[in-house]
Amino acid sequence: ERNVMYVQQFFPYNKEARVLGWQVTRQRDPQSFQEVFNRELQASRRKIAVNPREAYVELQDLQEIAPNNTEIQGALVELEYTLGIRMRPPDTRALEQARQNYNQALAIYNSNNTANFSVGIAFLEQAISLNPTYTDAQRLIDTMRRQIGARSASVLTTQEQRMLNEAIAEFNARNYIRVQILLDQLLSSPKNQNNADILDLRRRLQSVQ
Repeated sequence: ERNVMYVQQFFPYNKEARVLGWQVTRQRDPQSFQEVFNRELQASRRKIAVNPREAYVELQDLQEIAPNNTEIQGALVELEYTLGIRMRPPDTRALEQARQNYNQALAIYNSNNTANFSVGIAFLEQAISLNPTYTDAQRLIDTMRRQIGARSASVLTTQEQRMLNEAIAEFNARNYIRVQILLDQLLSSPKNQNNADILDLRRRLQSVQ
């Protein structure tokens, strides 16, 4: 113990000296080493709540001496989650819930009803909170937010909305020439050229032509 205290007194932040001090004490007085080591370990663990970075450094030093100590290993893993060194994996239930939320949002997106996109975005936000690495959910929420932004930026007049509704009805009836005429009229106004509903109908028309 005196060796450890001597090294720490003159080299308190020197990792190599700190580890060397432990090794010397373990060789000369194993019983004293174990007592002091346990005290140091518990002191470092108590420090986790108030100074996690310092606790992390100290526990890494202790791991040099006891690499197979499961208590140290577990504490280091938890600290790495706390410090953002590694990402905590979501549990299987969270992954499944995230998948279900994504599927609900995808169904809303595929319905082409932008009025319900805000509901889909809420589903996706929850999915991402459950699984932050869900790249499909990230891409879909970006797409839906862009379309909502484009839609809100171009509010249709009452007459234009009637024309759009007529164009959708004509599309469903497969009167594609009439759909094209109505779309051309709607898109002749610059403010409508970013309207998500109009652009979506044009995309659908192009897909069948």
